[in-house]
Amino acid sequence: MRAVSVLEMSAPSRAILRHCLCRVAVAFHMRSVTGSPVRVAVVAAVVSAFNYLVWLAWDQHVDVRASDGYVTGPYEPWQIVGMIAVLVALAVYIGLGQGVVHASLAVSVSLTICFAVDAATDARGDGLWPIGAGMVAIASFAGVLLVATTSRAMLWPGRPPT
Repeated sequence: MRAVSVLEMSAPSRAILRHCLCRVAVAFHMRSVTGSPVRVAVVAAVVSAFNYLVWLAWDQHVDVRASDGYVTGPYEPWQIVGMIAVLVALAVYIGLGQGVVHASLAVSVSLTICFAVDAATDARGDGLWPIGAGMVAIASFAGVLLVATTSRAMLWPGRPPT
């Protein structure tokens, strides 16, 4: 039996080989990057807290329209989009690691604590921050878990969730 050069292979065969080699490279690389479930959860909690501080914690200004008194804020749409973009990237990182549920929970707890402290210490607060904190907890856990498990299934098919 003669060895076949990559150049002699058909285009679909080369594509399949390239796909398989890329998957193996990503698997080995991500194992060394993500590490243990505890490390993934700690990185996720720290990054999500830093993410909140960078995008949202500094803005406490509300805008009032002079024409009709309509109040908006304190956050602008670009701040929310930026924070969510970082959370999506973080969720993909979590999906490549181990302990997807634990890391998603770490993100949720971290964001909820940041929001609760920020909202509870707001001078203009109306006392409804516990409801907002509950919504942040549920939405961040569900969203990060959904993106993490989806990215895990897409990047590593057949690998069970952890």
